Amino acid sequence: MLSLKTGFSSLAIGFVALWTSAAHADLILSYDSPTLQLAPGQSVDIGATLANMNGPFALTTDSSGVQTIAEGFTSRFTVRVQEQLFISAEGAPPNPYLAQHSQFVVSQPNPMAELDIAAGSSRHLILGTLTIDPTAPAGLYTGPYGIDVGIYEASSFPCSGVCVINVELFAPPTIDAGILAVNVTAAAHEPGILALFGIAAVGIRFVKRRRPSTARIPAYR
Repeated sequence: MLSLKTGFSSLAIGFVALWTSAAHADLILSYDSPTLQLAPGQSVDIGATLANMNGPFALTTDSSGVQTIAEGFTSRFTVRVQEQLFISAEGAPPNPYLAQHSQFVVSQPNPMAELDIAAGSSRHLILGTLTIDPTAPAGLYTGPYGIDVGIYEASSFPCSGVCVINVELFAPPTIDAGILAVNVTAAAHEPGILALFGIAAVGIRFVKRRRPSTARIPAYR
């Protein structure tokens, strides 16, 4: 009996893996802009297009971002940032990882909810909002120092209950747009505030020049 259960579980895993590779091989995720220009304290929505490049299967999800493959076989899709293992290299600037100087919040409701992307079609998604810390050092965060915002899949199937295949902790997203690079510029003074100070200074000087003299004029008798 144990061998039967083990055999069923192996077949189930094989079925899910085969379906996943066939169904999602043609799903391509592309950032609206793979390189962003942001100042410390700024936020931006991360947009991307999810395209089904003529694959044989449509990506159809419910309100929870779940696609039902067959009875008991499902895939749950979520958006998140790839976990990073921070390593300080000798001679590198301190804390050069963007993930240590920013916050990413996934859009609500789930960007992967209520999708129906047939073969040859696409859908634009707002994956979430990236905010740069006010104290973030200026510089170009790219390569291993950038962040990878993508779509992760967890497949579930029945095996004396429900078994779930989760992604590895530091694995890249299942559907991946690659590294999102961010050029963090040096914090600058607000030009509007500087302009106001300049206008105020000119106005004070003008008023001083136009102010009538208060010296007493001698009276003639």
